[in-house]
Amino acid sequence: MDKNQRIMNQKSSNKGKFTFTVIDGGKHEICFTVHANSNDFPSTSKVKVTLDLAVKEDREVEKTSEKIDSLYKSLIDLNNQISRIRKEQIYQRERGTKFNDTNEAINYRIFIWIIVQICLIVAVCFWQLRHLRRFFEAKKLV
Repeated sequence: MDKNQRIMNQKSSNKGKFTFTVIDGGKHEICFTVHANSNDFPSTSKVKVTLDLAVKEDREVEKTSEKIDSLYKSLIDLNNQISRIRKEQIYQRERGTKFNDTNEAINYRIFIWIIVQICLIVAVCFWQLRHLRRFFEAKKLV
């Protein structure tokens, strides 16, 4: 609203009430002017003005409070999502640790199995060499 824009100009009698509703919200100034009759100058009469203002909440304030409410709800949703993500991360870390432990156990068993196979191959080679040596000695080829 522009400054110094007159919204209402009313001349009233000495007594009475009037009501005025402002359509656009915002800051308003209320000005009263009392005009005395030239016969009463200097005026000895008293002027009594009673103001009863009913101020409703501004549309912008309502919109702002709605935005704050929606932001608050969004913030709560984001906090819930962060909590779920953290729980999922903890779960994945536990699964990763369990997987690594299982992997190490399997690798240890594979290492032991390789050692057993090498020992068996060496034992079979030793037995075959001994058996072939006795065979050639029995046939008197060596």
